[in-house]
Amino acid sequence: MIGCKVAIIDDNAAAIGALQMALGRKGFVEVVGYAALYEQAKKLVLDSRPDLLFLDMELPCYSGIHLFEELRSLVTWPMQVVFYTAYDKYVIDALRVSAFDVLLKPFSLDELDKILDRFQESRKDHVITSLSGAESPLPSPSFLVSTVYGFKVLFANQIGAFTYNRVRRQWLILHVDSSELYLKRSTTAKEILSYSSCFVQINQQTIINVNCLALIKDMHCVMLPPFDRLDDLKISRKYFGLLAEVFQFV
Repeated sequence: MIGCKVAIIDDNAAAIGALQMALGRKGFVEVVGYAALYEQAKKLVLDSRPDLLFLDMELPCYSGIHLFEELRSLVTWPMQVVFYTAYDKYVIDALRVSAFDVLLKPFSLDELDKILDRFQESRKDHVITSLSGAESPLPSPSFLVSTVYGFKVLFANQIGAFTYNRVRRQWLILHVDSSELYLKRSTTAKEILSYSSCFVQINQQTIINVNCLALIKDMHCVMLPPFDRLDDLKISRKYFGLLAEVFQFV
């Protein structure tokens, strides 16, 4: 198991204690320190060079996002950030700035372990990226799909989501004109995801267009009009990491 240095930025002593205790169960984790005040937090990160930073979103006189943005130009080693917050309204903000993950307070050990396991897997696979990101939107190219009526050219920005109909055993396209178009039964989720980088799977039966995502509330996606009529868009933990990785290209 690869050793992992962890730093915690939070102004709540109870939250720090709970996280330290939970991290202490893992033999490969070393908590190198914690801080709350802005300059102390920045100094802790730059001096200790952690592999993983747990960062609260709301801190005294500044936000976690603000610190994150400043660290972009200062961090020169592969460090990932997990936003540690009691407010799920910040989930979409965390994704947009390319955070590795979000841990909601109060957290379960299972949720924390899944984040740590995914982090370790990403390190072993050499896919950790440094704190960087672009501001441009995800691309919206045209692509050819095979429907029950034959081949059809579509644009990504015309599509809000794909949902899997278990009865028909087919993927359904939810189009901007409110039409419902079934893909050929042989079409797989992997094939749909290859159409465009703005398509991301959030659970076993749903693939959304992240360019149409308005916010994330209680781990459910809320879409922009006209796709706001879509409901039950719950993000499963299995696919949350994929959603976060897509936002690294934003």
